Amino acid sequence: MVAIEDYLRLRKMLFLLVCLLNTHLLTAQEKGNVRTRAMLQSHNWQLRWEAFSQIKDSKSPEARKALIDLVNRENDVTFASYRSGIGVEDQYGEDYVSYKDDVTIIVGENFKQFHDPAALRVLLRSAYNPDSIFAKWLGEQGPDILPYTSEMMKSDLDVERFSAAAVVAHLMSAYDDGKVSLSSVKLVEAHNQLLLAAHHPHMYTRAIAAEYLGHVGWPSDMTLLQQMATADPGFESQLSIYPARDAALIAIAEMKTRQTSKAKQQTNP
Repeated sequence: MVAIEDYLRLRKMLFLLVCLLNTHLLTAQEKGNVRTRAMLQSHNWQLRWEAFSQIKDSKSPEARKALIDLVNRENDVTFASYRSGIGVEDQYGEDYVSYKDDVTIIVGENFKQFHDPAALRVLLRSAYNPDSIFAKWLGEQGPDILPYTSEMMKSDLDVERFSAAAVVAHLMSAYDDGKVSLSSVKLVEAHNQLLLAAHHPHMYTRAIAAEYLGHVGWPSDMTLLQQMATADPGFESQLSIYPARDAALIAIAEMKTRQTSKAKQQTNP
């Protein structure tokens, strides 16, 4: 009888010990999570970088959302630097740029796997070369990008407007190549965004729009491009050039080449 009581007492003690250990581990883990969340909100980008390194490999919904929010935070930091006239690399250094690129890459990889809707907007708004593979990949995400590119077209930052025009053009090009499906309504919406950019008050936005209309524009755009080539008022005094006029002239030549190539293909299928 004594042996049984001792055994039961021992089991109870072991159970309590396990519970205490689990509580301690959970408490430590929760403290770590709280610290990571605080670091992600820090004004010090190096602390945000450290927090990123702790969650970047996690595929949990919470971690993916935290990474999306982090890209959004770094986008705002980048745009604030542009607005200050300094530039993000000059203000924070090459390490910061590399860190931001790493965060963006991870969020892009997660988007390919999980398609979190909020990720698409922050990826579109992240700074990138408008003609890069990444920009073309964004265009291949289909019509879901259009509400966000429309928002970007209204930005006070030329870099956002340039990116929006580029990605819309990549969307239309992907449609022409059969890589994405677009309804006639969405195709017109995409085209109208380029036309809107072609009438923007900023001359370099008009120039970018003309360039991409040369790539993917419709025959009906020729009249607009001819007007831009002869009468666009934007003049860059430091370089003594008319950026939109020059871009429109190149676009006209490109559009004529595309039309000739298309006519040959129709004649000799």
